[in-house]
Amino acid sequence: MRLIICTLILLLGGCSSFGGSKGVPYSGLSDFKEGTGQVYIYRPSHFVMNLAIPTLKIDEKPAPPIRNGSYMVYNLEPGIHKFVLKKNGNWAISKIEFDVEVNKSQRKYFRLSTDFGGFDAFGPIVVATINGYFAQVSEEQAIGELQNLLHTADWP
Repeated sequence: MRLIICTLILLLGGCSSFGGSKGVPYSGLSDFKEGTGQVYIYRPSHFVMNLAIPTLKIDEKPAPPIRNGSYMVYNLEPGIHKFVLKKNGNWAISKIEFDVEVNKSQRKYFRLSTDFGGFDAFGPIVVATINGYFAQVSEEQAIGELQNLLHTADWP
């Protein structure tokens, strides 16, 4: 029983990463960099996977990931960009791939969240499941939630 509880705590807490919220309080939307558009990705604070950070690549290049309770602003040239959020040593959510068409002086907003999915039993072994959710949201919804998060950084 102790093993099950310890395993559950590690899964829900995000294992060994120290990826809690990081940054400064929201103070408004970031200014556009010359000739770019912006993609905001944010993660409302939640206990499940709270210390875990997914690996992020944009157009196959490593990019700063989204921390629990935080948001990132990605300044990108106009065009279609491929985003990939994937598993690593502590992020247990399946790979999420999506393309974003970025236009000059336009913002797009995406919400990443996790939740406890329940337990699965395999004979004497009980395993906790974790769900990941990812969706594009309206500017109104995003700003309402960004106000409660930390702005980690603008990239690049």
